[in-house]
Amino acid sequence: MLSTKQFLVTAAFMLSFFSTFAFGRTFEGNTVLNGLTIFILPVTVTADSNLVIKSGLIHNFFSSITNRGGLYICETKSTNVGMTVLAAGNINNYGTFVVDDSAALTGLTFKSAGIKFYNAGDFFIVGKKPLITGSVFRIWALSFHNEGVMSFYQKGTSNFLSTVELGPETLVDALHVTNTGTICLRSINMHARVAFEGQDGCIDVGAYSTLTVNHLISRPVKSQTIYMSDESSIVYIKSLLGLTSLTVRGFGNNNKIFFRITVLYYTYNTASGVLTVIDGLNFIRIDIGT
Repeated sequence: MLSTKQFLVTAAFMLSFFSTFAFGRTFEGNTVLNGLTIFILPVTVTADSNLVIKSGLIHNFFSSITNRGGLYICETKSTNVGMTVLAAGNINNYGTFVVDDSAALTGLTFKSAGIKFYNAGDFFIVGKKPLITGSVFRIWALSFHNEGVMSFYQKGTSNFLSTVELGPETLVDALHVTNTGTICLRSINMHARVAFEGQDGCIDVGAYSTLTVNHLISRPVKSQTIYMSDESSIVYIKSLLGLTSLTVRGFGNNNKIFFRITVLYYTYNTASGVLTVIDGLNFIRIDIGT
């Protein structure tokens, strides 16, 4: 049995341990934390500062995250299963925000449920694609604005059971994702469930990735340039009845555009670079360039 002294020392250590992780704080300079982390109050990383969180199965942020420096959550042990990172509050990133779980045994779960998501820096989420399970990346913000770089990667050559979902899970067509920056995909299936707005925005569908566009008529992505940057890139159009348009670059070299219904007719205008497709219910104009 523990002596009274040993018990008090152990209790003091545990209290100190949990007080470090149970309350939010402002991080200045370079800070390294190890293992499970739980922040109840807001977390702020100041400019020219770095917060590194190493390993740990669960990392929960119950309030807002504001990063102006570097925030890195990474798995360093190949024997650990994939992390679960949950952010319940708003995320504002002006620096470098990285979640790297590519060394783990199984896929990463990253979920953000705050009302606001804003990225003006570099935002990277990297998971592992094992044989069976995959990674899940979800940012459900009602107000979603990206003007920096967002990358959703998996280490592997398959996007099976691996998804990215951006924007609110809602049937309200007025809600949208504003992207004036770049969203990059690799070995992942991204579902565009709401409209994408923002001039000069780009979605890079990289190796082993699929961009699935749902309800293209009422929730368009025509303001975005979809770049198929690899021969294994796929764009899957799941549209409703009507006329719509897309801008796609990099089509060809064995990559593919799929449609929900069998294509009845298509034609390509070599002068305008527009591919016109009729699939029975939809009239779709895809600017693939000349």
